[in-house]
Amino acid sequence: MKLTKFTQLESLNLGASFLSTGGGGNPTEALDMYRHVLKKYGGFYVKKLSDCKPNDNCITAFGVGSNSSTSNPIPAVTQGLNILKNYLGKPSIAGIIPVEIGPKSLATAAYMAAALNVPLIDADFVGGRSSPEVFLETISLFNLKRTPAVVTNNQLQSAVLLDSPNPLFEEQFFRNFAINSNNRAYVVGYPMKVKQLNSTIVSKSVSKAYKIGQLLFKFQLNNVLSQYQGKILFKGNIIRQSNQSNPGFSTKMIFITNNQTTAKVWIKNENLILWINNRLKLTCPDLIILLDEELQPIFNKNLDEYKGSITVIGLPAETIWKSSAGIKLFSPKNCGYNSPSKVLSINKENLL
Repeated sequence: MKLTKFTQLESLNLGASFLSTGGGGNPTEALDMYRHVLKKYGGFYVKKLSDCKPNDNCITAFGVGSNSSTSNPIPAVTQGLNILKNYLGKPSIAGIIPVEIGPKSLATAAYMAAALNVPLIDADFVGGRSSPEVFLETISLFNLKRTPAVVTNNQLQSAVLLDSPNPLFEEQFFRNFAINSNNRAYVVGYPMKVKQLNSTIVSKSVSKAYKIGQLLFKFQLNNVLSQYQGKILFKGNIIRQSNQSNPGFSTKMIFITNNQTTAKVWIKNENLILWINNRLKLTCPDLIILLDEELQPIFNKNLDEYKGSITVIGLPAETIWKSSAGIKLFSPKNCGYNSPSKVLSINKENLL
């Protein structure tokens, strides 16, 4: 799939915003990056993971830090890539895999693919959504290494992680660097062969975002819910927001009411836990998606100023997250909130 038109990239960005559950980077900045990609490179090609050769080498690039911090990632990603090449040796890079399905995360990966003249691979490391922490990726279930990796800030200061004992160490390394860099830095790394990834990451997640974006541009939310087994869980208006101190993240609790019942959503960059009338309704790894009054996804940084109605959508996570190990890894407790997990039961009710 060749993406050479801005309308195509708008659809991709909208679908990524939907699946990102409020995180994944600023969608407006993502569109700016796509404009740059079109102007300088004419677009990029999306390639199926199944069409890659087993020994093809792939890497990724992504931002780390708070959603409230914004910047242009291109200089930092370019420097990180140049440094990483010194540690990779002779293997050529055959493709770029997005770290997650989020607007700016996807645009950053697309930029690097276009700059290197290699395909963007139709897959991602988080598994069809965004996550607040580096270790919340499906490759953690299989103990795959992310190193070497380079993290670079907006001042073009870099640090190289050559090896690590576990994914939590990697998260702390990247996060601490970002905290000391005004809450924003960019990682380039995860050098892996396709044969390591065929059964350890979610494929076709980029094309899924594109298809969802096309439907949302036509205001066909019902078709999205029907095709992907989603549910409308709540409708109301935000009455209160409680910001929480958590360096390196945008963390808050929002309260939504419809005069009959009250819901609350705990956010740590992404929407992670939903309660209705103080009863636990849904948690990660399933997707909790907030839509505005036009039924378009809301980037969580914009919640402070938003005054309209809210529709809360629940969407089941990809199958790889539904295993007992997946639910245990991508749990509220591992995200920093002491709550049990609760995933979605699927039926065709609650369409608009």
